Amino acid sequence: MSKQNADTIGGGVFLVGLGVLFLLDWFWPGILALLGIVALVTQWMRGNFLSGLSSLVFLGGLTILSAVGFAWEYVVPIGLIVLGLIALVKAVRSQ
Repeated sequence: MSKQNADTIGGGVFLVGLGVLFLLDWFWPGILALLGIVALVTQWMRGNFLSGLSSLVFLGGLTILSAVGFAWEYVVPIGLIVLGLIALVKAVRSQ
């Protein structure tokens, strides 16, 4: 699929999701989950499913951490560790 079509579909998913978040009054941390879903859909349409999935896992994890009241001083280090592990897995898989 073309980049423009993938971006258009991602934009549509974002607008629908944003409307749902406002209806449910769950803007934070729902916006994190929405951004992960949009990344997944957009990257999938571009043929790069694993990149979108890693974004969804990362942002979905942040959503869960925020929803359960996880202490934010741990989010950045844990996020960096997760991103590093993702980079390592991608590097190993590409060889």
